[in-house]
Amino acid sequence: DLRTSTFYNPTAILNKVPNTLEILAMTVFDMEIDEKWITWSKNMIKADFVNKNMQDFASQIPCIDNQKDLRKRMDILICEFNLDINKEYILLNYLRFLLFENYHKRRTVLEVIQCLSQLYIHSKISLHFLHLFFLLQLYNLTPL
Repeated sequence: DLRTSTFYNPTAILNKVPNTLEILAMTVFDMEIDEKWITWSKNMIKADFVNKNMQDFASQIPCIDNQKDLRKRMDILICEFNLDINKEYILLNYLRFLLFENYHKRRTVLEVIQCLSQLYIHSKISLHFLHLFFLLQLYNLTPL
C-alpha cells in the first residue's frame, strides 16, 4: 500500500534537482530505466531528498533483467516524494525543461530534438504536436 509523504515538497525537488522532470517523463512513458535514473537518485540524495528507498535505488545497477523491480522501486519513490505523474502535466513541463536546458546552453538543439524523438517513440504522442509545441515555446509564442 503506497502512501504519499507530506514531508517532501515537489516544487523544492524540481528547483533543486531540475532533471526530475526528465526522469518523470521517461518513467511515465515507460522508457527503460538506465544510469540516468541512478544519477538522478544520487542527485536527489545530494540535495537532501533522502530516505531509505532513495538510497536503495541509488545503489542499483540497471539491466534488462531488473527492469520490473526498478519500475516498482521508482513508483514507490514517486509516491513517497509527492511527485505528480499526470501525463499531460509531465509532458508539458518536460518540454519546457528541454527548452530551458537549451536556452542555458546545457543541451544543444540536436540533443533536444533527440529527446523529443525518444519521447515520441515511447509516448505515441503526435510528432507534429511535439514539434509545434517546441517551436512555439522556442519563439516564445506561448507563456511558460
